[in-house]
Amino acid sequence: MACAERPARPGRRLVDLSLPLVPGAAHFPGDPPVEVDGPYNALEGPVREYCYRLHLPTQAGTHIQGPHYFLAGGRPIDAFPLERFEGPAYVVDVRGLALFTPQSLAPLAGLDLAGAIVLFHSGYMARLMAAATPGELERLVATKPGLSLDAAIELAGRGVSLLGIDSVGLEPGGDPSYPVNRYLCQREVLILEGLTNLDQLPPAGAWVEAFPLPVPGVEGTPCRAVARVP
Repeated sequence: MACAERPARPGRRLVDLSLPLVPGAAHFPGDPPVEVDGPYNALEGPVREYCYRLHLPTQAGTHIQGPHYFLAGGRPIDAFPLERFEGPAYVVDVRGLALFTPQSLAPLAGLDLAGAIVLFHSGYMARLMAAATPGELERLVATKPGLSLDAAIELAGRGVSLLGIDSVGLEPGGDPSYPVNRYLCQREVLILEGLTNLDQLPPAGAWVEAFPLPVPGVEGTPCRAVARVP
């Protein structure tokens, strides 16, 4: 007899916001690709095991990062309490925009964002994943949409705890000085990149969790990001 499916929480369902960590998946140019080796067996005797070796950078797939990302002395991701990796989420639809300015934040007007998570639904991850060649992927990354510095300053000033996007970064393509990333790191606003399925979330009311792996000293790690949706 099959067991009944256990609800995530009364009145809520789970939405997976994470990309599969598969070889050949879209990644930021310069990062090594994900590799999966195996299965291998290290046991002696007639019984074998099926284990696999993973080779991947800290920025692989859906990943979360903190101040050490752009600051040598910034806090590594393991220095943050677990509470910083979950919270109420607001989704801003920025599809079709090249730059997310303070005007793009109009849906957040009047909301108390202290300790909240703001996710930008750009739709860009689907384009990156569909890139047919490395050259096309590099072009898409170089011209990707992103958050303006003015908008980042406004969000940090309103106490946002974490910013996320369905792309390979919040920074608009083409600026090698990375002012948005450096500012967010200085303000200790966490950054969640490589999201998917943001179209399944409401503008408000979801609860998002994105816990890093417990790896001391690094800027961030891949994570399993999920949303609990009413």
